[in-house]
Amino acid sequence: MPDDAPGPVTAPPVTSDQLLSLLHEQHDELRWTLGRVLAFHGSAREDVFLQARRLLAIHETLERVLAVTSGHDRRSGSSVAEEIEAAEVMDHESAAFERALARVADAHGQHTLHQEPGLETFVRALDDDARTRVATAMRMWQGEGDAYLGNSYAEMLATAEEQLANPAPEAVRRPD
Repeated sequence: MPDDAPGPVTAPPVTSDQLLSLLHEQHDELRWTLGRVLAFHGSAREDVFLQARRLLAIHETLERVLAVTSGHDRRSGSSVAEEIEAAEVMDHESAAFERALARVADAHGQHTLHQEPGLETFVRALDDDARTRVATAMRMWQGEGDAYLGNSYAEMLATAEEQLANPAPEAVRRPD
């Protein structure tokens, strides 16, 4: 990974503060990944765009799951999803795709601006279920386990939601 790339978090969060930190780091990595797409051409551009879509789907699903489990259901569609879905059907070498990608990056930036100040209101103490879901999302984020989420962004969201709704039980470290 290049020096300017955000580093991955290795241990699953066990407190709400650690979870907030993880979500902030994901926002930064998503911004960085989206910014890289246009540096490539051909299949490399498609690969980086696919990676950005995948990470966005995992992140969006994790935020939804956390919001629902804390009583702040945010299941309404996001403008990020709408922009991704519009961009994914375009020729990735076209000027229209470049404009669509700019709209994706802007929608993600707006999401980050509007959501980050409110994160603390819906992220509370992590119970065993939430820790398991977050650990599953982190494994998905890092490409471990069942990495294929689907071809379209809608499929990616649905598959990520299914995997987080039914996470594989795994030991999650408890706070000391």
